[in-house]
Amino acid sequence: MVNWQRAYRALSRAGFTDAQIGELAGISRNTINRVRNGTYPHDKHDPGFDGGKRVLDTLTDCVRQGIFDHDPMAETDDNAHADHN
Repeated sequence: MVNWQRAYRALSRAGFTDAQIGELAGISRNTINRVRNGTYPHDKHDPGFDGGKRVLDTLTDCVRQGIFDHDPMAETDDNAHADHN
């Protein structure tokens, strides 16, 4: 199971807005914000196959481009680099 909270936080750190992440995932900006900030149960959230693939592909591209120096999905601490906007 993918931890979408971790994925959305990573994209936010990479400079994506909630609206941009929502467009990738095919869901609302509000849902992205709630999952990212922990007010929506990320373990019950699922952007669907196409949206999830676009989010994960974008994260992979960020790693390839050097935006991240590591794979943010491999972090062991779910609160690492948490942003609470």
